[in-house]
Amino acid sequence: MGCEPEQAEDHVQEVFLRILRYRKTYRMQQSFKVWMYQIARNIWKDGIKEDTSTDAHKTQVEVADKTPSADNVLEQREQIESLYRALKLLTPEKRELLVLHRIQGLKYEEIATVMQCPVGTVKTRIHRALEDMRLLLRNHDEKNDDAK
Repeated sequence: MGCEPEQAEDHVQEVFLRILRYRKTYRMQQSFKVWMYQIARNIWKDGIKEDTSTDAHKTQVEVADKTPSADNVLEQREQIESLYRALKLLTPEKRELLVLHRIQGLKYEEIATVMQCPVGTVKTRIHRALEDMRLLLRNHDEKNDDAK
């Protein structure tokens, strides 16, 4: 969600420590995955408060390389870089929504629980974040076409 790899590792470790520390607060009727994401989100927010520099909020998107051909690898790398740039330009909230939904695969209901807002709000915000992402990518593609 926008950390350097070393900082992300620290956050993951802190998530597991808090899971152990606060295990008695977990309710069996609650989804464990959602409970864990709430803990992770709180740690992430605490990290943002501690470090307000923009360099600390880089988002990395990893995509598995399924095709070994050089052309496909180059094209895939360019797409990843475009997505990375577009994600970086989104607000932290929109970036978080897209990461939770599209990368982590959480359902709207789970995201609503994590973010403590209604499901309808989550759907609307994700839709708006995707629209912003499309515009950013379209503008990037138009600039590249003009440069050619």
